[in-house]
Order: sequence, then C-alpha cells, then structure tokens
Amino acid sequence: MVVTCILPDGEQYKSLAMLDKIVTTLLERNHNRDTTIIALGGGVIN
Repeated sequence: MVVTCILPDGEQYKSLAMLDKIVTTLLERNHNRDTTIIALGGGVIN
C-alpha cells in the first residue's frame, strides 16, 4: 500500500508539533517500525 502525505513548506512547520502530527497520522494508519518512509524535496524534511 502506498500512502502519500504532502507537508507544507516553511520554517514554521519545522516543529515538534508537526512531528507529532506526522507520528500520530502514521500510528492511526497502523504503520510500525517496519514501515518505509520516503521523503522527497528539501527544506522541511532534511
């Protein structure tokens, strides 16, 4: 299964609050430590 999650860009999104949102979303979709996450782009996720 492929799930796409597009995050907003900008310095204000490089925060613990955004990390919490990402982790919560992953857990709600039953992802675990075996899940592969591929990040494309720059800035927010580097």
